[in-house]
Amino acid sequence: MAFIYASDDMSWGVDYLKGIKDLHFLGAGQNLDKERKKQIVDSDAAVYDFTLLVNCNHTLITRGTYAMWIALLAGGE
Repeated sequence: MAFIYASDDMSWGVDYLKGIKDLHFLGAGQNLDKERKKQIVDSDAAVYDFTLLVNCNHTLITRGTYAMWIALLAGGE
């Protein structure tokens, strides 16, 4: 079993979740460049994350229609 973290705040996940076994930070995300303290914004990031996440078996989501559609299209339990 593997876990995927995808977010528009990838740096938070790296800071607070990095010790979790089998957790992979694979989403395109934003805010990855901490060294330069500069936001990285990829206009296609949401599409890449969406494609990756709808192919998962299970989904844990937060509020919002983006996450709701991912959960519905993933077809997991």
